[in-house]
Amino acid sequence: MNAVFTISTPNYIGYSISLFNSIKKHNKETPFYLVLFRPVEELDNLLIPKEINILYLDELGLEKSKNNFLNRYPVNKVCFAFKPIVAQKLLEKYSLEKVIYFDSDILVYNSLESIWNDLNTHNIVLTPHLVDPLENDDKERLGLRMLSRAGVFNAGFFAVKSSEEGYSFLNWWFKNLSKYGLLGDQLWLNFAPTHFKVNISYNQGYNVAYYNLPNRKIRYNIEENKYIVNDKDELVFFHFVQHNPFSFPEEISLARLKQPKLNFNNFPELKPIFNDYKNSLIEAQNSKFKHYKFISEKQSWFKKKFIHYKNQSIRALYKIIFEIVSI
Repeated sequence: MNAVFTISTPNYIGYSISLFNSIKKHNKETPFYLVLFRPVEELDNLLIPKEINILYLDELGLEKSKNNFLNRYPVNKVCFAFKPIVAQKLLEKYSLEKVIYFDSDILVYNSLESIWNDLNTHNIVLTPHLVDPLENDDKERLGLRMLSRAGVFNAGFFAVKSSEEGYSFLNWWFKNLSKYGLLGDQLWLNFAPTHFKVNISYNQGYNVAYYNLPNRKIRYNIEENKYIVNDKDELVFFHFVQHNPFSFPEEISLARLKQPKLNFNNFPELKPIFNDYKNSLIEAQNSKFKHYKFISEKQSWFKKKFIHYKNQSIRALYKIIFEIVSI
């Protein structure tokens, strides 16, 4: 059996429901796991689709790792560090053959069969931020130097198979994250193709986002009711990186807020897709979840102390807190 999962803090549950609803439209039989950072007491009273399998990090035996990671990462980034170990736990706990991870700010527009098929011949699938060179104007528009600091691959998606190499990859990634964060979890993936046999996907319908829009021309095929990218690949999933459809609806991404060319005047064909995202969040009743805190009151001291513990000299005084957690 194959499955899809995401990891979320309580205030992002609405985004996870939005992601699930988009997956269900095109992949009705695919199990979906929402792994929450911490328990939510009122969860039973919230309108969460019954088909979503809800798990907590503690249920996966990751409570000690959670407390350790809260010392190393800002609370809004700590979920990212758990992606590889949660993938491994799900594969083992539910005897899954393959898993896909999606960030919750993604909408799926198609069957995931092409990704599952990628894993028939490979153990790991990653998507680069860019698969084609940018023109000079686009380099300036996107801030290529900034993008280069974000790494070759986007960690908002990965797929892995239950195999010796798949587990080795997840173990390697998590052990590095247990000690060092590089742009959260993402920059470590730069090394993955040199250590493992990675399928670097050049499917241009995967992981479409602000960082590759100049090279991804999207049109809607009315007859097939599908979006086509570059007259070649069907749109499989769109990644709405740092897009806020309520506070900044006209900005494609707040990551490029100061780049005037990266807006809907230059990409009018994207307006329906971004409207889909807004409507999906409304349907998921996202506003009902926004008041929840990242962490519980008992853990709030982690947030206050993080900036100090990040300091190497102070950290040396608290070695027990920074014990490396091995899987």
